[in-house]
Amino acid sequence: MSNANLRKAKLAKNDEFYTLYEDIEKEVSHYIDEFKNKTVYCNCDNPYKSNFCKFFLDNFRKLQLKRLICTGYNKGGKGYILDTTNPDDYIIGELKGDGDFSSDECKKLIEEADIVCTNPPFSLLRKYVSTIYEFDKKFLFIGNPNTLSGKLIIPLFMDNRLHRGYNRVCDFKKPNGEFARVHTSFWFTNFHKKYTPIELTEKYTPEKYPRYDNYEDAINVDKVCDIPVDYYGIMGVPLSFIHKHDPSQFDIVGSDSLVLNTGEINFIINGRRLYRRLLIKKHQE
Repeated sequence: MSNANLRKAKLAKNDEFYTLYEDIEKEVSHYIDEFKNKTVYCNCDNPYKSNFCKFFLDNFRKLQLKRLICTGYNKGGKGYILDTTNPDDYIIGELKGDGDFSSDECKKLIEEADIVCTNPPFSLLRKYVSTIYEFDKKFLFIGNPNTLSGKLIIPLFMDNRLHRGYNRVCDFKKPNGEFARVHTSFWFTNFHKKYTPIELTEKYTPEKYPRYDNYEDAINVDKVCDIPVDYYGIMGVPLSFIHKHDPSQFDIVGSDSLVLNTGEINFIINGRRLYRRLLIKKHQE
C-alpha cells in the first residue's frame, strides 16, 4: 500500500495505524542511556493494543526505567491508563476523561514524565507537537516531514530543538489486522544524536542553480545530492533535506511557509510553481 493510506487517513480521521514492535526497538536502541531512571509516557497508546506499551513493559528493566505511563483515547467514553513502576505487577484502569493527548488530564501526566514516546495520530501531528512543546521534556515520536514543514514546526528545526531520528518507518498495522505502507514516516526527537555530513561534490554556476522568480535572495537546488559545495548563500532545497541535515554543516533558515522577513510564499521558477522547499545556508569552512 502507498502514501494514499496517509491521505485517506487525514481525510477520514482514521488514525489507528499501529507501530510495529521491531520499529520501536530499532529506534530506541540508539538512545539506551537516555532512559535510565526515567519516567516514560506514551500518550497516544491504548495499553491493550499499543506496541509502545508492550515494548517498554518488556524492556523496563533493561532500560532501567523508573515508571511507565500509557494512556489511550476512547471516543465517547473514558480513556485507558496503565501506570506502573513494576512491569510484572500492573493494572489497566480508566481515566476521568476520554484520553485525548491534549486534555488537561493527560497534560498533567506529561508534567510527571521525563520522556514522551509515541506514534501520534497522523491528522493531529501539528497539534501534538504544539502540545508537547508546552513542556520541557525529551521526546521521540513518529511523524511525516510534509506535515512538519509548516510555520509552527520549522522554527524548531531552525533552533535545533527538533531533528530527525535514525530510521524511516514504513509499515504499520491497521485495526483489522491488515498492513499499511506509508513511505514518508520517520522518527523525530530532541535527543542528542550522531550526525553524518552530506558529501558534496557539485560546483555552483548561475545556469545550474537559478534564482526564484519571486525570491531572488535564494538559489534553487532540486536534489539534496546536488547542493553545491562552494555556495554559502541561501538555498532552497527539497523537504527530504531534513533526513540528512547535520547542524554542524548547514543552518535551516526558513521554508516556503516561513520565508525570512516576508512570510509565506510559493517558490516559482520560469513561471512554474515548485513543490515545498526548505531554506538553508552552508557554514563557512
